[in-house]
This record gives sequence, structure tokens and C-alpha cells, in this order.
Amino acid sequence: MTTPFPLLKLPQLPFIVYVQALHLWSLINLSVCSLRTRNSIKECRKEISVLAKPRSFMISCDGVRFFINLEDERTGERPTDIIQMNKTAVRIVRKQDNFWLIKCSAILDGWKLVMEHLMNTFHVSINLEIVGERHLYEYLTGHPKNPKIDELTVSSNFVDDVDMKFYLENFHNDELCFLSNQNKTFRFNGIFGSFKIFTCMPAEWITRENLLSLNCERIKLDQCSLTNEDLNMALKKWIDGRSPQLSVMEIGLRLEYIQIAKIMDGIEILKEASLQEQYVVYHRFDDLC
Repeated sequence: MTTPFPLLKLPQLPFIVYVQALHLWSLINLSVCSLRTRNSIKECRKEISVLAKPRSFMISCDGVRFFINLEDERTGERPTDIIQMNKTAVRIVRKQDNFWLIKCSAILDGWKLVMEHLMNTFHVSINLEIVGERHLYEYLTGHPKNPKIDELTVSSNFVDDVDMKFYLENFHNDELCFLSNQNKTFRFNGIFGSFKIFTCMPAEWITRENLLSLNCERIKLDQCSLTNEDLNMALKKWIDGRSPQLSVMEIGLRLEYIQIAKIMDGIEILKEASLQEQYVVYHRFDDLC
């Protein structure tokens, strides 16, 4: 005779409540199982951060990370699983619980497929890091979902003048960052997007004219070749209130171009700033000789 066991009675909660309790690994795995589960996850509007590079994604949420890399299907390991992304069968290699290697015939198509799936499933904020792939930025900014791009980083060895002008004029989010070199003859034309932070490392090509034309909340430059005259003109403009948006300026200067004792030389402070007028100034001197 079999022994009867009492049935475990689970609380009758909406399925969305259970989905909200899942961590990132489970959510991503469930999102590629079926359209129904993906739609259930979509209803939660779970917020994730995505660091997107031309061949990889790092997805973060609540301190948990998930990695997706793209690889040509003709090279490397054979796929071990097939998943569904946007009604498309995708072959993958499961490297770890939180690491997929997606096999694709064209890397660009694979990149768009993954990004489209993430945007269709989650509430996404994106940090885009590119080398010369301007088309990836244009794809995101022209997308109907209008995804939030927190930061655009261009890490090319060299950015040509046309692309540089495009980024400066068309970036309308938080931080625009250049980890790249540029023509020393390049000049800003005074037409900028609405970015809050401008970061440039190295910034040897940033001239006095370029610095004076910037007006955003924060400027971060490293390895500058600005002289005392250049820096003092920028500081005077700031102190005179002619850079109304600027609140923080952080500049890494080279000692062969600057004399510390002459910083603020000739600039007169007429009155102590009120609480509303206070500015935070950072200065750092790097001997890079």
C-alpha cells in the first residue's frame, strides 16, 4: 500500500511575480525558450545595462553579469545548442552558465540580432564601445525603440575628421569618450550634441580653441599639451560665467608645457561664490617626459 503524501500548495500568484524574482542568468535563458516566456519577461520591464562591443556583449543587472560573444560559424567550436532569438534559430556554444558563444555567418547580422532581442525583452541602457564601426551607433540611434545610450566610447587608433564631426554633432546622451588620437589640425565647429560629459585620452590634439568652445557639465582630458596661456583663458571664461553648464573640469597636463606657479596668473576673483555659483575644479599634473 502506498503512503499518501500531501500536495504542496503554492500560492496562486501571477506568473510575472515569479519572473520578477529570477536573477539575470535565468531570465536570459528563459527569454530564448519560447515567445511566451519572452513576453512574460518583457512585461517585467527588467532594467539591464549592456556594454556592447563589435563582437561581444556584457550584460549586467543587480551585480550579476552575463557574457555573449560572436564568432564566425566556419571557425572554432561546433555549436552545442539551438536557441530562439526574435523567431530566428541561433546556434550557440554554452561555455559556462553565464557565457554563450553565438555562431553566425555574418558578425554584423549576429550583433543586430542579439541587440534586437535584448531591446525587445528588457529595459536597456547601453554603453557602446566601438573602433571604427560608426554604423553600429547609427543603427541604435535610428532604431524605432530609441534605446538609451549612456556612453559612447571610440577607441580607434585614429578617428578621421568626418566621423569625429559626426559624433560631436549627433551624440545626445550622457558621456562621449574618445580613447583615440586625432588630427592636431582638427577644430570644433561649435556645433555640438547635448552630451553631459566629454572625455578624451590622449588629448594632445585638444587646442585652446577646442577647449574654449566646449560647454558641457564635465570635461575630462588627459595628456594635454595646453600651455599656461591656454589653460588660463579657459579658466577665466569659466570663472566669468561664460561656460554656464560646466561644473567639473579635470585636465591632465604635461610639465614640459606648463608652469604650475603661473596657473590662474592674471585671473582676479572679485567675490566669493554663492552656493549656486560654486564650481568644483580638479587639476592634475603628469610628468610624461
